[in-house]
Amino acid sequence: RFGPSFLITYKGEIAKNISLDTKLGYFQDFMDGVGDPVVNWDALFNMKVNKYISASFSFTLFYDEDSTTDIKDNAGNVIGEEARIQFKQSLGVGFNYVW
Repeated sequence: RFGPSFLITYKGEIAKNISLDTKLGYFQDFMDGVGDPVVNWDALFNMKVNKYISASFSFTLFYDEDSTTDIKDNAGNVIGEEARIQFKQSLGVGFNYVW
């Protein structure tokens, strides 16, 4: 594939005891004319609640026109395909105690 690709990153503290690590990637395919974009965004929030508890929240957003989902009618029959935004998130809680 041929085309421009961009990657934007940020890592830093956005509030007291809350840090953010994020990456936004973009690719535009020029192989067969101007193609559809591919977008990938990852973000991770780390939070320190107190000296014993921490938490993290992460998400990923992905879009690619070539990654499609079946469209079904009310009877469950496949009537076509459509590109959709894919989204994933997770939440973690950690406990820390030192003897």
